[in-house]
Amino acid sequence: MFINVLANISIISLAIYLYFRINHIFTLLHRPRWQKMSIFCLGEVIIGSILMKFSFVVDNIHFDFRFLLIALSFIYIGWRVTIPCIFLLSFTRIFISADWMALSNLLYNLWLILTLLFITKWIKKRFLLFTQMNLLMLYIIFGAVILQLIYQNLSFTIGKNYLLLLFWGMFANLLLNFYITDLTKIYTESTVDSLTKLGNRQQFEQAIKACRHQKDMLIAIIDIDYFKQINDQFGHDTGDAILQMAGQYLKQFENKRRHFYRFGGEEFVCIITQAKFENDCQLLKSIQQQFTTYCQPHHFNDKQITFSQGIALQKEEENLLKTFKRSDQALYHAKQAGRNQTIISK
Repeated sequence: MFINVLANISIISLAIYLYFRINHIFTLLHRPRWQKMSIFCLGEVIIGSILMKFSFVVDNIHFDFRFLLIALSFIYIGWRVTIPCIFLLSFTRIFISADWMALSNLLYNLWLILTLLFITKWIKKRFLLFTQMNLLMLYIIFGAVILQLIYQNLSFTIGKNYLLLLFWGMFANLLLNFYITDLTKIYTESTVDSLTKLGNRQQFEQAIKACRHQKDMLIAIIDIDYFKQINDQFGHDTGDAILQMAGQYLKQFENKRRHFYRFGGEEFVCIITQAKFENDCQLLKSIQQQFTTYCQPHHFNDKQITFSQGIALQKEEENLLKTFKRSDQALYHAKQAGRNQTIISK
């Protein structure tokens, strides 16, 4: 049993790592949400099937850590992925071992599908993540015990194994909580700029590399005007405050097609996929023109904070790095022409 428990925990740990990797790749590629959800659903069914292969059997009952997988999925990914996975895993269980227990497992999973969404919503409003996981696992295993009582007697051995399974699940939850927290911290520190909360330069470079085969990309480079003079006159604390406000301002315009990154210093970059040239350029111009209203430190009485912007639409068969260079040239022309304006590369 102990070996099976270790195998189950290892499989779920690998699944969590793959979740972070896949999520990162889809973020870089700016793919539609439904594609990512489909991959997660397929992956969860595969992981659940592997967990069943490493189950241990007591009195013709299979014990494994699918309950932990389902709880993790509901809490961290959401019901849109988890509910289809529960349904598909029920049929996978029938293919692995077509017996009366597999059929009762299908009925039990249908009950989970009908109730887990409401249970999850209720506990999410009242408890922290670690407690949410424990309560959800307790609910799932309690349901399995009730099912066992309905279909046959609950022997001491089977009851003991359910309790042991819950204990190991809670122990695994403790370990995985640290694991997920550390992975999240590492991922955030490596991809997000700590000051502006936008993607950092490394994330931008990875996005450029990931999108190199896509068409109709638009790149805009933003540079806060006279930022060095502001730092020299008012100090770096004021400069940092302006960068934070700029990050908050730009962040609100992000969506699945449009992402902003801090490139370095006072420079920011915007990548837009599936660009609609006129509409996107008009929006970027509006963002540039309204910036001074949003980003105005309280002790700046007469001085306005503005930025200059260069925009370039990817040409046919053009490398994205060349598009980036053209937007940089457009930014240079915007600054030469007096700043606080947007120039579009021809």
